[in-house]
Amino acid sequence: MTIERDIEVDAPPDVVFDVLSRSEHLWEWWFGDAGAGPVAFTVVAADPPNRFAFRWRAGGPGPAPGRPDPLVTFDLVPAPAGTRLHLTVATGEDQDSAMR
Repeated sequence: MTIERDIEVDAPPDVVFDVLSRSEHLWEWWFGDAGAGPVAFTVVAADPPNRFAFRWRAGGPGPAPGRPDPLVTFDLVPAPAGTRLHLTVATGEDQDSAMR
C-alpha cells in the first residue's frame, strides 16, 4: 500500500528539510503527544534540501517479524510560495518504487 500527498509549505526547501530531518521534529510530526512506546527511525536517504527518507518501527530496534518497516519519503521542490513537499508512505512491496 502507498499513500501520497502533495503539500505546499510557506518556507524555502532548506528550512523544510531541516524541520523534516531533525529527530525532535520527526517525533512531533508522527506521534505528537500520543505517548507512543519506543520507536526506531532509520534514515535511508538524505539529500539536502531535496529528499529525506526514513523507515520506522514501533517497538524499538530489531526486525519486525513478517513485514518490512514502512518507508517514508519526503521530496522537496522549490515553488513560488516556498516548497512543494511530496510525501510518500509505502509499505510492503510498494517500497522499491517509492525510492525511485
